Amino acid sequence: MLARISIILLVVCLNSATAQLWHTGDNATVKDCNANCDKDEGCWQKTIQFYEKTLMAQLRGYVSVQVSIDQWMRRHGDKKGQDYAAALVEAQNSMNGRLNPAGDVVDSSTISVVIKSLFDKISGYSDDKKSFIPHFQCPLPCGYRHDMYRNLFFASLFLNICLAVSLVPLIYKLGKQRPLPRKAALVAKD
Repeated sequence: MLARISIILLVVCLNSATAQLWHTGDNATVKDCNANCDKDEGCWQKTIQFYEKTLMAQLRGYVSVQVSIDQWMRRHGDKKGQDYAAALVEAQNSMNGRLNPAGDVVDSSTISVVIKSLFDKISGYSDDKKSFIPHFQCPLPCGYRHDMYRNLFFASLFLNICLAVSLVPLIYKLGKQRPLPRKAALVAKD
């Protein structure tokens, strides 16, 4: 019985320990991104391809979340869905607020063009009916991976307690069957 419970608990813990990729929190699997590209242009090309792939994934995620907001509003009583004009202004203000005041590689006009294009795409997904929501995946917070270790700790603690509970009666029983040898009494000789 105890062995079955232990196996079930182990399977449950291993089920939650899934492989992660760089975009979901495991930076050990980052490939083709190198900050020290002084040897050749090939290194720079791999790095730019990495950032292009990352940028596309983030843009898809942004559009998906905005469409999800619109669909959520439609499902919860607002027949019009999201007010895209207000959301566009809010997004532009939010991103402009994140610009480096001392100068940045991206300026407010670039943000305006990109956000306008994204919201044109977002409004294309929206109509008067509830529709399919594009998939998005949030990057995992730093603490996420520690949850697995916490769960493994509790599983290990549980298994150790079960081991102790099962071994104590066994040791007691063995101790009764074979008493420990007694030390011979020392007799003082005069």
